[in-house]
Parts: sequence; structure tokens; C-alpha cells
Amino acid sequence: MKILTIHAMILMLSLFACAPAYSWEEYEHQQVSDSAFFTVMQICCRPSGDSAFVPIGSGGESIIPLHLRSDMTFGQVVAGFAGDDLARNRFHDYGRSIQEQLEMLTAEQIEAAWNAIKDSSSNQAKAIYVESAMSPPKFFTKNTISAYLLYHMLAMRMAKEAGASVAGNRDHLLKAMILEAIAQGHLADAFSAGHILTPVSDFLAPLHCCNTIESHNYHRSKGVYVVNSRGDAWQTFGDKLMHWYAPTYRPVFEACYFSLMEIMTVYYNAGDSDLPDGLEQWNKSTVPGVRVKHEVSIWTSGHDGDYFYTHRYLPTLMLLPMPTAATWSIRTYENDEHNIRKRRHFPQLYENGFHDPDDWDIDKNFLYSRNDIPAWLIPPGFLTDNPVSPDSLIKFHPDWASVRWHQIRYAPPSYKGLLLGFGSVLLFENNDGHGRTGGMVRLGYGLWDDLMLLKNISLNTTLLPSAYDEGRLLLATSLGLGIPSLMPKYYKALHLEGGAAFGLRSQYNDHGVMLTAGIDSNVLPFGFTNAGLTFRLKYQWFLLGRIIHGPALEVILQ
Repeated sequence: MKILTIHAMILMLSLFACAPAYSWEEYEHQQVSDSAFFTVMQICCRPSGDSAFVPIGSGGESIIPLHLRSDMTFGQVVAGFAGDDLARNRFHDYGRSIQEQLEMLTAEQIEAAWNAIKDSSSNQAKAIYVESAMSPPKFFTKNTISAYLLYHMLAMRMAKEAGASVAGNRDHLLKAMILEAIAQGHLADAFSAGHILTPVSDFLAPLHCCNTIESHNYHRSKGVYVVNSRGDAWQTFGDKLMHWYAPTYRPVFEACYFSLMEIMTVYYNAGDSDLPDGLEQWNKSTVPGVRVKHEVSIWTSGHDGDYFYTHRYLPTLMLLPMPTAATWSIRTYENDEHNIRKRRHFPQLYENGFHDPDDWDIDKNFLYSRNDIPAWLIPPGFLTDNPVSPDSLIKFHPDWASVRWHQIRYAPPSYKGLLLGFGSVLLFENNDGHGRTGGMVRLGYGLWDDLMLLKNISLNTTLLPSAYDEGRLLLATSLGLGIPSLMPKYYKALHLEGGAAFGLRSQYNDHGVMLTAGIDSNVLPFGFTNAGLTFRLKYQWFLLGRIIHGPALEVILQ
């Protein structure tokens, strides 16, 4: 039994042996947020010695210290708050548009969170001041899009309190920046490829943490093609690749910069101070023709999350990415730095007449419904009003084009992590020609998909009730591995397995050795999740007091 206990301990410990995954590395979170922070401070504030910033025109009622917490800069605080990378609310809701994700944030949720924050005696408010640990006030949100907007709303309301110069609010702008730091961790995550396409809400994908991590790491390096509500389209990647590829870095930086500019816009408009020139120019370029003071009063009012996107066009929300398989690319009258006319992208939609008729290579699962995007994301006067069919317009009009993005929807199923197996066995005892059938159940943990020349390496515990005799109950603990196939088109690997077998009932309490040889099929993916099935045809031997042996067919959920 001592050997059995050791094997069980090894298997249980391996269940927690998942390497962590990150949306962005800590230094990436820190660098992009600090860059945005210091850029905004140069526009909106003046330095106060070497340790703080004071808003221009302020008499010192509000300050923003260089180090928001202890010796931590704004970017370091953002990185600290973003540490729980596998939290449910750090991922996009898989397959949902920005509008759909924001619909999950209600005005009541925002108001309840604000009441908890502004009450200085509450635990949520006290969490803002914790110096020894990064423990932000936590509120229930279902995705990283709504989580960003919730904390950003709280930060804007706190900035309004600071700008209004209410007695005793000297530290309100500091509180606003800490809340904004929490928001910016979610904001940056929204641009990470691994957090856009990893289906953490799928009922099979999160069977174990490694399934989520493997999917996350797969997409971070493969990249995801996205489009935002402003009409930009690009390919974004994941951690360690933010600075490697400029089209990935620029949108994240711009979003962090915009978000901070919104905070400062609210602060200045809450009081009587004039906006700094740079902030005023930013407002004119992002909300043209709108009275800014009136607009920011709505930003801090009570509405559902999607209202700030579909009706108020909050600038940062316009930059959030959505994965897509096809866009309409429309040539504008504005030239870029190379004097070439810029193009604006609109997402193609699921309904007929709203996507390219030649759709044989378009993954329609990446197309959104008309009801799930705002009306202004449908090209005006084209899909709804134009009498010319889309295919004719694409082929003959120089300003219109259909762009297809080769998008990988699901990561290949991984053998790493929790394994559940079920099978049927036919067992013989010694050279007895009369076999008896039975069942088997496996609980295993995949350690590696590939390790040098080996595949499908795992630790396993297998239970065989009624093994040849009705009174026998066998438990086997083993190490399994595969040798790569010489014909990979037909099967993945030759499977070898060895370990110890134990009889668990008194009349069959003998123990010995278990050996297995067989063939692993190629993985059969489900197609709607990262999980899949491996079929294993094998022959096994149990070398006990008497030799029990026979063929088995096993199905493994991985």
C-alpha cells in the first residue's frame, strides 16, 4: 500500500503543475501604462518637485504622486493589479461583440460599486489604500471589457469629485488614478490574443487550468486578426510580443493613453479651470462638434455599460478589438503619411447580403449578427440602401473591397492536463481461451504533448472492476508515453505504458506489474471547444499471482 500511496501523491501533485500564463508580461503592462501615464502628465499637469504632478491651473488642492503606492509607479501598480491572469473577467466573452459584452454591465452594478467605493468605511474603499499587497476592490464582472468599463467609470466619478474641489478631497485624484490602474490592467488584457480567443466560459475547456493555458499560449504566438469600432484592422499577439510587433503595441498604448485623457477631461470639466491646450485639442479630435462639459457629465451618470458605447461613443471603447474573419475595406478621402488614401474597415456580418457572397473560405462563426453591433458599424448607403449587389460593388468599384482574415478559431486539443478515460476490456487468465468482458475507468494527467522524441506522456490511475473474476477489483498506477508514428496520417503514436497493479478486495489482494502496448489515434477535436478525444487500441498484461491479459479499446477525453 505504500507504493500505491506514493503513486497517488504524485498524480495529485501533478494536477497543480501548470505553468502560469500571462496576457502580457509584467514589464509589458508596466511599460505601456507608464508611457501613457507620463505622456498624459506632460500634457495635463506640471511637475511638483521630483515626486508629484499638479494639474495645470490647480492651486494644489489635488496632486498625483509619482509613486501611487509605496515606491510603485502607475505602471507598476497596473502590473500588480493584473497578476490574476486566469480570472474569468480577464478574457473576452468568446464570440461576442463589444456591444454584447458591455450589455452585461448594468447601471445598477456601476451604482452599487460606486456606493461601496465612496463610503470610506467600507472594505471595498479601504482596499484602495492597501500598501502591503495588491488587493483591489473586487466587483462581479463577466468579461474584461465590462471589467475595464466598470473600474474606469469609478475612476471618472472619483476624478469628478476631485475636480469639484469638495472639502477634504485632496486625495481624490490619487484614488482616481489607482482605480484607473485597476481598469488599465483589464484594458490591456482586452488586446491580448490569448485573452480574445481562449474560451474560458466553455463547459469543457476549463476542465483544468492547463487546457486554458495551452489555448492562451497557442493564440498569443499565432496572433488574432481584429477590427475596432473606429475602422482599424490589424493583427494582435500576446505576451512577450507586444514590443516585437508595432501594430500590436500601438493600439494598446493608444487605448491606455485615451483612457487617462478621459480621466483628466472629467477632472477639468468638473471645476472652473480651463482645459490645457493639449487636452483641449485631444477633445476636439475625439468628440468633434460636441460640448465637452455636457458630454463628460453623461460619462459620470447612471446608464448601462453598452449606452456609453452605442450612444456616447466613449473614445476608448471605440478602440477595443473584436476578432473577425472578414471586413469591408472602404477607401476614405484622408491620406496617410505616405500620401496614400486611408482605408476604413467595417466588420462583415452573418446575415446574407451583409457579407461577401463568395464566402467559401470565410468562417461565419467569426461574423457578428446585425443585432449585436451598433448601426454605425454598418457601412452607410451600401449594404442597406445601395441597389448594387455586394459582389458587383466589390468587383467593380475602386473604393470598396472585401478582406478575408485567416483566423484560427480553436487551438488544437492538448494532451497536457486532466485526462478522463473510459473503455471496454476483454481479459483472459493465463492461457485460458475463455475471455470475459469488463469495463475500465481512467484518471490521468498529461505532462507533455511532445518531449524530444516522445509524445503523450502522462501519469495514470486506472480502475478495472470485475477484472476477469466478478470478485476482483484492480487498481493500476502507471506512466504512459508514445513513440511517434511512422504513418502520422493514420495514427499519432505507438503507446507504451508500465506501472504497478493492486488487488483491492481481500480474496484478490495480490499485486504485481501492469504492462501495456497499443496505438493512439490522431486527436478528434470536438470543433466547438479546445477539448478532444483520443482513441487507444491496446493490449495489456497484469502480472499478478496469475497472469491476466487481453485487448482493450479506450476513449480519452483530453
